[in-house]
Amino acid sequence: MQHNKFWFFCERELHDIARELQMALNLPRYERDYEDTWEWCESDSEEQDETGPYFNISREHNWEQGLYECPIILIIQNMNLPIEEIGSIISREFRVQVYYGHVSYERDGSYTYIVSKEWNR
Repeated sequence: MQHNKFWFFCERELHDIARELQMALNLPRYERDYEDTWEWCESDSEEQDETGPYFNISREHNWEQGLYECPIILIIQNMNLPIEEIGSIISREFRVQVYYGHVSYERDGSYTYIVSKEWNR
């Protein structure tokens, strides 16, 4: 299973970004949810199987809005688009710098980034 992780920073709400990404990348239907720290949009599990397209987009929030200084993390699996094309579409659509590689949230609240590719706005 191909598992791609992109991240970028954008001063827009996550549900708006997910809706635009769904159209731009032809992503499957999704559900939106949140908890005390994170909000996310994820492919509808009823339509998901092991071989079908899957995505999860998430970011920290403060109950009123997304924390714009935190990265938007996009995980994509089983897409028929090359990584280069996905990164380019995201960068062009939102006019942001986009990164691909590894990003993780650490226990102290910081992020660790390992950049494999990037796209300029």
